[in-house]
Amino acid sequence: MNDTTGRFDSEVVALLSMALGARDSTRLEKGSNPIWYRRVESQTESSQASLRISAANWAKTISHDLLSAPEAGRKDITIQQHDFTTLKTTKRYDLCLTSPPYMNRLDYVVAHLPELSVLQHLIPFNLDQLRSDMIGTTRAVRKYHTEQTEGWGDRCRETLNSIYNHASYASQRYYYHIHADYFRRLSATILQLARLMKDRAEGIVVLQDSFYKDIKIPTPQICAEMLNNAGFESSIVRTTSVKAHMGRLSPAQTLYAPEKILGESVVYFSR
Repeated sequence: MNDTTGRFDSEVVALLSMALGARDSTRLEKGSNPIWYRRVESQTESSQASLRISAANWAKTISHDLLSAPEAGRKDITIQQHDFTTLKTTKRYDLCLTSPPYMNRLDYVVAHLPELSVLQHLIPFNLDQLRSDMIGTTRAVRKYHTEQTEGWGDRCRETLNSIYNHASYASQRYYYHIHADYFRRLSATILQLARLMKDRAEGIVVLQDSFYKDIKIPTPQICAEMLNNAGFESSIVRTTSVKAHMGRLSPAQTLYAPEKILGESVVYFSR
């Protein structure tokens, strides 16, 4: 809060510094699943960084970066926090750049509890509701049937059918519905894009494929097919191999797919 230049918003710098400092000063430990985290119950002063010191260090770093950065060319930028699929607006947009949560069943809300603990003082939210609303949620979801996937594309339906018919425990009654819910939310997002994007609009979606047991889930290809079905022209323009990922930490995953290499893809779309 000690900025004397007046060139940027001190309160925003302070808030961001507190959020990043909270991440530094909170000790988390992994649970039985490699991508699950929980708070360490017993913490000592010597085992964690002071929030005050960490936030102050982040503030210095951010302030230095802002002072050395070029002047922004536009001053009318606004940032809104909203569920995109239910956004009500008459505006139309030229460009979309997005990377939704991947289909890796990572609980993004729990993974970012330190930052959310700071933000909740400005943007009140219900933690359980936020976890339920997230695309790729790890919470139990409502049941789906194969006929409800109409319009999601052949690749998506084939993948869901493979999961549904997999011989492993709970494939039909649980994991099928988890994956179907993810693609339902992805489809709803793309249909909203079709409504909000202008003619000649274009965009990029960054997604990563994943596995269910030994079944590869080609999320980027499914997304491209959904975009085509929604009236866009789309294609995967680049894919980068991801060899280091959470799936390699799971003994069960290495049993089903010992040589698993994921791909992070850039999906380009336009009208």
